[in-house]
Amino acid sequence: MDVSNIVTPYQTKIQQEPNEKRTKKWSIDDFNIGRRLGEGSFSTVILVEEKKTGFLCALKV
Repeated sequence: MDVSNIVTPYQTKIQQEPNEKRTKKWSIDDFNIGRRLGEGSFSTVILVEEKKTGFLCALKV
């Protein structure tokens, strides 16, 4: 008996509620690229500024 298509009442409730905590997916175009802050064995850290808000943060690439 295949039970993979059975939907429980809990799953139905989750599917009907709007997702208020949606996260924005950033792209590299959302940032002004600054200087290199450091480099490790596996990645480089760059200072970036979000264009919309001016928020400074470190981007690990």
